[in-house]
Amino acid sequence: VQNGSITITTAVKMVDAIKIDDIIWLCPMQFNCLFAFDINKGKVIENYRIPMLSSYSAMRSFGSMVKVGRRIYFVPFYERKIIKFEVDTKRFVDIKLEEKIVNSKKELFMGVGVFQQYIFLMGVSVPVIARLDTTDDSIIYLWDWLFKVKDHIFNQKDAYFRKQSVLVDNKLFVPFCNANAVITIDCENLDMSVYCLGDEMQGYSGICLSKEAIWLSPRSAGKIVKWDFKSGEICGFDIPKGGAEDISYTGIVNEQGKKLVLAGTKKGGAFGIEEENVYVMDGEYDFMQEDEDLIMYYESIAGTLTIYDKALNEKHVMKVEIEKGNIDILELYRGSDFPFSEIAGADLSRLSEIIEDEGKKEYWINKRCYGKKIYRDVMGDR
Repeated sequence: VQNGSITITTAVKMVDAIKIDDIIWLCPMQFNCLFAFDINKGKVIENYRIPMLSSYSAMRSFGSMVKVGRRIYFVPFYERKIIKFEVDTKRFVDIKLEEKIVNSKKELFMGVGVFQQYIFLMGVSVPVIARLDTTDDSIIYLWDWLFKVKDHIFNQKDAYFRKQSVLVDNKLFVPFCNANAVITIDCENLDMSVYCLGDEMQGYSGICLSKEAIWLSPRSAGKIVKWDFKSGEICGFDIPKGGAEDISYTGIVNEQGKKLVLAGTKKGGAFGIEEENVYVMDGEYDFMQEDEDLIMYYESIAGTLTIYDKALNEKHVMKVEIEKGNIDILELYRGSDFPFSEIAGADLSRLSEIIEDEGKKEYWINKRCYGKKIYRDVMGDR
């Protein structure tokens, strides 16, 4: 940070992206902004401040984004409400969550699935699945599924779900992070079933569909799993460990018949199971986004966004350069207590743990933001 401004480079970490017409809407992890990237011009042409409620000084206010029609929904991770962005009017609309969830002081949602007018949101640290009806913004909360899977959970501290799900007819298939299992949700009558895929202590980061089989990527170094959900046959393929630490994975996509496992951390290099057309991609991938038309994924080291058009069977890789030069911190602060967050290495929420009253570890800062106070003290009230 220099002279009260932040310079955005291609190494920006991204939460997600949505393509509508020739615009890709990008949501970064560290800034309270929505960027409109024009594909034809190859640059950001507009940015908007997202009206957040968050009093949580950490990265990732949102876990993901999802599109229904010409509306974009921001899925809250540290934020405490769903936010709808109407693309044509450029209007943000709040959608309130149940008070029990808002007050949970936990990471909320990341996993998503879409069926007709419904958006399904899968809990991260809160054991809930929510169904949002986009016709009237009403929400149904589902809690009972936890009893179906609790005996299979091997890590109580890990997330329940990450981002990906697949839709087969009217059923969503969603893999667990903290259990060797997949849950299915009937999108209409909300019946749910849990399928255990083995006794190994392995969870999953992603899921994709290839012909009649489902493929699952591991949460960390472990097995890539092929599951024929009709016959019940399960095959596992080991991924070599990368160095001293396990590799974390962002998810898996089926692109032109190839199953691509996207690494979340750059360790271990590329690895392939050629007879199954499965490849582990080297790099640091922040997200993948898939709808009925497109697959997109973003590698943050190079700042490259890959777009695969399913109908045209074409793939394009583009450099994402956010050229809105210097974003004035004071402008970002205007009307919002938490416009951006510190990078992981300098996260001031950790500082708040130390200086909180009586030494209590309290992440939930409410109206106090130590980063904001420090900034104002250093820069002066201008």
